[in-house]
Amino acid sequence: MSPTAQSTHRSTAAIAAVTAGGVAAVILVQELLHLVIGWLSSLPYMLDGGYGLGYFGGYGPSYVDVLSRLMTVAVPVGVGFFLSLWLLAPITGGQRLLGVIARGAIATAAGTAVMLVLNVLLGVLSAFVTRGSLFGNSFPFPDFNEGNAFYGISSAFSGAFATLVGTLPLGVLAAVLLWLWLRERAAKHPGATTAAEV
Repeated sequence: MSPTAQSTHRSTAAIAAVTAGGVAAVILVQELLHLVIGWLSSLPYMLDGGYGLGYFGGYGPSYVDVLSRLMTVAVPVGVGFFLSLWLLAPITGGQRLLGVIARGAIATAAGTAVMLVLNVLLGVLSAFVTRGSLFGNSFPFPDFNEGNAFYGISSAFSGAFATLVGTLPLGVLAAVLLWLWLRERAAKHPGATTAAEV
């Protein structure tokens, strides 16, 4: 690979990483707002004797919920978005708007696909259960619960569909903003032919 090609490849990766990081950050903020709004909307019921401040302990969403949303939604979508913008469908300033919108949709779909694969694996792994006490048996062998597997896989697909629908406008907006930024940079440096030269 020539030095110019390496520089272009590195520049494309950096631009894709910054864009995907921004998308992942916005998704994480959205997920946190969903948790807080869910907690606030159930607060009157909890205070009225419903579940006695049980689900969130009365203190708001737990760090486990936040970490779960981060690791099963924001990070996988961000990784897929990055890989798509870097390797599958990079965006340049010379493309037409319709192509940029399509590449934003492809990047969002790729991010959702990474999230789907991760959550299907987690759903299948959660179907393994041990019978009895872990330390009471010499070597407890896990059983596979088909009902838990079906529930985990169906939850992964419904969650991926909801995430795709919810983040598609965000992914397209990020792609269009990236495209506008690249066009502006190219206009400031008219002799540049690649993203690395800009």
